[in-house]
Amino acid sequence: MAPPPENGTVGRRGTSSAVFAFGDSILDTGNNDHITTLIKSNFLPYGRDFPGRISTGRFSDGRLISDLIVESLGIKYFLLPYLDPNLQDDDLITGVCFASTSSAGRASAFLRQLYGLGARKIVHLSALTTGCFPAFRTLLGGVQRQCSDESSELAVMFNEKLSDEIQRLNDDVSILDLS
Repeated sequence: MAPPPENGTVGRRGTSSAVFAFGDSILDTGNNDHITTLIKSNFLPYGRDFPGRISTGRFSDGRLISDLIVESLGIKYFLLPYLDPNLQDDDLITGVCFASTSSAGRASAFLRQLYGLGARKIVHLSALTTGCFPAFRTLLGGVQRQCSDESSELAVMFNEKLSDEIQRLNDDVSILDLS
């Protein structure tokens, strides 16, 4: 991986000017470091492959998909957490991450609210089937650390309901590009 540019931005390549990420640990770029919770990732081994080899609150040893998306769109190299006390106005203009690990929300109402605020192109990523994630195997998989079928089934049910709701939302608001 190439090191980040000095100013953290990259040359714009697309038509998107900002990215705002909402979700849980798969997108959380460090918001949990700034709230009262036991669920944090601000220690090693998290961050060992991140530029500077620092843990940033990402539940990863490097950058997350949200970071890769903003870089691929040519917006910036990292998507900063909204709760970062060092956040600047320019960071808000090009997008920030609102995701927080262990969060859940009402996606349809939130999508409608984003539409009301002017968003017209929204990308939806399905919830991951987390049953085979190391943490779930350790906590729920017994002595042999087997995958948790229950956790994966919950994600599948959530994705099915969300897909139905997204279809209804697309039917209601036909000019919204919801992928």
